[in-house]
Amino acid sequence: MLTLAHLSTRLSVNIVQHSVSSLFKITIDARFDKINERFEKTDEKLDKVTQEINQINVKLATVEIKLTGLESQVRELGGTQKNQLWSLIVIVAGAFFGITTKLFLSNP
Repeated sequence: MLTLAHLSTRLSVNIVQHSVSSLFKITIDARFDKINERFEKTDEKLDKVTQEINQINVKLATVEIKLTGLESQVRELGGTQKNQLWSLIVIVAGAFFGITTKLFLSNP
């Protein structure tokens, strides 16, 4: 037969078990909430990094286009410089030839 003391003890044990299980559940729920918050922050950071990478890719494409344009201009300048160099050689040679001819023809 159960006495009042036994009932009281059982009731106390049940209350303690219920309290412990609710506290345990609360701490687990709190930890899951913290984990979810960290995942959300990580997702936000990854989204920001992805956006920055996309912006960098766009800037890189722009730089590549400009570099290609500069490369073609340099090629054109290289050809122009060669032409200018040959023109200068011909002019200097002509001047040299003219001066030497004048010196030899003017001296008796």
